[in-house]
Amino acid sequence: MDLVMPDFDGFYGLEGIRKNDPDSKIIIFSASLTTDYITKLKSMNVSGITRKPYDMDNVVQIINKVLSGKVIDLTPFG
Repeated sequence: MDLVMPDFDGFYGLEGIRKNDPDSKIIIFSASLTTDYITKLKSMNVSGITRKPYDMDNVVQIINKVLSGKVIDLTPFG
């Protein structure tokens, strides 16, 4: 999911997804990753974060880690 979208932002989307499925796996792709955004994303328990433009190999690695149940270290993001 991206954070910056028309009409509703990614945080709104995250809240809706969490209400329907609190255990869902969500990976954020964004070019707008401020320290405040990253802090909020961590508090919303996202499964992964990557910056745009992104490297497809990195995306595949993140997806594979999430699918295998591994916890992704979000420390590099704030």
